[in-house]
Amino acid sequence: MVRRTSVVLLAGFVGGALGVQALAAENGPIVITEIMYNPHDTDEGQEWVEIYNPSTATVNMAGWYLENGHGATTVFPIGTSIAPGTVAVIAPRRGGVSGNGTQRRSTYTNTQTSWNTAWGAGIHVIFVESFWDYPADPIPITGTLGGLSNSPDGASDSIQLRDASNRLIDEVAYRDDEGDETPWPDDDDSGSIQLLRNFVGSVSDNNNGAAWRLSEPSDAMGSTHANTALPAFPGINSYGTPGRLPNLTTTDCNGNGINDAVDIVRRTVTDAYPYNNIPDSCEGDCNANLLPDLTEILLDWRKDRNRNRQLDSCEINSHGGVAGVGGSFDTNSNGILDSFENKPNVVITEIMYDPSGSDEGKEFVEIFNAGASPVDVSGWKLQDIEGDSATGSIPAGTIMQPGEAIVLTAGDGPGVPADVGTQFRAAWNLPTSVRSFALTPWQDRAQRATAIEEVLALEDASGEPVDVANYENPNAMTGSTWPATDAASSIYLLSTAIGKGVNDTGANWRMSIANIDGAYDSVQTPWFTDIRATGSTGSPGIVWRSTPQTSTGQAVITEIMYNPNSSSGLGSRNEWIEVYNPAAGDLDVSGWYLRDEDGRTAPVPAGTTLPAGQVMILIPKGTAADTATAEADFRVAWGNICRVVALAGWSDQEPLPNMGNLSNSPAPGKEVLTLRRADHAVVDIVNYDDDGVVWPTDAAAASPGLGTAWSIYLTAGHLSAADNDIGANWSASLQGIDLADLNLRTAVFNGFDIASPGLLPGIVTVRECPANGCIGDFNLDGGVDGADVEAFFLAWTAGDNVADLNQDGGVDGGDVEFFFVAWSQGC
Repeated sequence: MVRRTSVVLLAGFVGGALGVQALAAENGPIVITEIMYNPHDTDEGQEWVEIYNPSTATVNMAGWYLENGHGATTVFPIGTSIAPGTVAVIAPRRGGVSGNGTQRRSTYTNTQTSWNTAWGAGIHVIFVESFWDYPADPIPITGTLGGLSNSPDGASDSIQLRDASNRLIDEVAYRDDEGDETPWPDDDDSGSIQLLRNFVGSVSDNNNGAAWRLSEPSDAMGSTHANTALPAFPGINSYGTPGRLPNLTTTDCNGNGINDAVDIVRRTVTDAYPYNNIPDSCEGDCNANLLPDLTEILLDWRKDRNRNRQLDSCEINSHGGVAGVGGSFDTNSNGILDSFENKPNVVITEIMYDPSGSDEGKEFVEIFNAGASPVDVSGWKLQDIEGDSATGSIPAGTIMQPGEAIVLTAGDGPGVPADVGTQFRAAWNLPTSVRSFALTPWQDRAQRATAIEEVLALEDASGEPVDVANYENPNAMTGSTWPATDAASSIYLLSTAIGKGVNDTGANWRMSIANIDGAYDSVQTPWFTDIRATGSTGSPGIVWRSTPQTSTGQAVITEIMYNPNSSSGLGSRNEWIEVYNPAAGDLDVSGWYLRDEDGRTAPVPAGTTLPAGQVMILIPKGTAADTATAEADFRVAWGNICRVVALAGWSDQEPLPNMGNLSNSPAPGKEVLTLRRADHAVVDIVNYDDDGVVWPTDAAAASPGLGTAWSIYLTAGHLSAADNDIGANWSASLQGIDLADLNLRTAVFNGFDIASPGLLPGIVTVRECPANGCIGDFNLDGGVDGADVEAFFLAWTAGDNVADLNQDGGVDGGDVEFFFVAWSQGC
């Protein structure tokens, strides 16, 4: 999907185009000039803020501090000052390499020596505590700065510099713009953002995104690598210019004697959405639609397919076409330049942009020769044509045969070993028949791609695009038709859409799920590691040409309790999933298991059968002594349900690989829940969400403070694997509707949850277990003892209809008599 913006919309952006945040009065004179808020990989200990003194006097900064909406650092020590015309860096004293919150597996102390080694000598660093949340910080955890936000909103995440009297000296309400919707640069997960030299003397101008730019290794402002050898900077390559102001920029495209950036910041010219930092008057408007040509091209790459910064329609018109169609440049009159259409039919068919673990050296892009002739792909590259640099080239002499797939992989990155190409082949078990090339430089694929962020092109040796896949991530692009990814899986082109043009449409792509369309899991090598031991999922070198596969549909997930109010702390034992057999015959579910993007559960025990038209409940074993105990606990809380199966490997409290619990904050690509057979075939897929629009809202979000939670259940008429991945077919459980009711509170199920486990309206309407044949064994643990009496009276006291043993429609004294007769008889 390509987002288009009308002239009316653009006009609406002009007033707020500069993204200026209304701030409190700033007193100066010290100016914030550089911010490292998202260094490569680990942030702890490696973020920093640079400040500059543009005045002619030394400024005493004793007692000053940094603050944001979360808290503040400790104050600068006595004797801290900054000389006129010099810069200093404010950085955390303490750092770490892993962990979160107050738990760090490894910590270290930053020193002036470590900073000099990492970033160069002569840097004046002011070290502070409470930059990050560490137990050893001198002030309480709740009062810390909490680090610099990687997803700043321009409000609560703003950075404030205050003096010893708490006066606001300078504030920057920075943003991280991955969609060109504001003038702020995208941090690129490795580079600082720098205030342009033109604005370093003003505390008011530095709150405007157009006054900032991204530090990159190749830019002209002297960016440098952080040293990777020190423990203080473990395996990190970040880019910035701490201690040095950037070079002065001198562009003046409109010839008015004023620097372009100054024109834009001061609003003497306009720079319409999507903010390319070029005055609109310099861009041209060849089609006279009041929208700058370069802005049109940024909004839709297809308007400049030959990448010469001119609208194709205007080029076609200048060569005999009319209204952008026909003439010598468009001989088939379809509005597409012949030069682009006549390129070889080599297609981007798979993209791994968010592999499991870190991305470095693990991303890949698959290309496929869908034509009938061999193609010389020597010198071809990948490039994000919205402006990022290209990768290295495919080696000379590479001839791609018809029907051949080649895998292009990352050949560089922080800490990436020299044999990364060999390790890639081993991790994915690529056969010798599949060629792969590790390209250096690689240039990362964007994880939060939007319609104008990450326009991925395959370019030939002349630099012209052969194919373009303008992919998006729905988590960053609301309403996108592109599939999400789950931080472990690639996206791939469906077999029904193998060809140029069709692969620029999101509906023709799917997220890789192991055992569907040739996708499988990678294995671990020394570099391709993953903490959850599940690897990544994709199909590099395999282009599926048969009918697209889907789940078998033998059984259907019909109810999910993913965020219960009950919270026993006993291995997340309060979650559960209901599974229904819609077939006419019984199902042997021996060895079946649940899997999501985090891992998998243990298998269902051998000999387990799910009868036709019946349901079973899959629950966590958690920290229960055994599965029988977990199952009995569940039945006490929810009723005499026949088929309750406790599975190990459900929660993070258990050894890896485990499923890591059901996500409480699901989203597209986050919590792709699958039910699988013992042979790993996918039986059912539910990519549930809680968006409150298509999918039901989670109880905690819908009714804050209510103190209850509800499951989501598949509604009548949609009890199929084809229907249960559509949010509109699900509903939130409400007490008294569709057999939903509250659980019986117990030590394990100690909250108030609304659900209907074991019941399907119109299909399974009574919780009973006729196959057991032993009413006295009320908790179904295989014996008749005092535990059954306790379980019965808990249910009877609560009025749960599971205690209506004589089936007379009421829970009363008759049921007590009925129970004790059965209990005394044993089994």
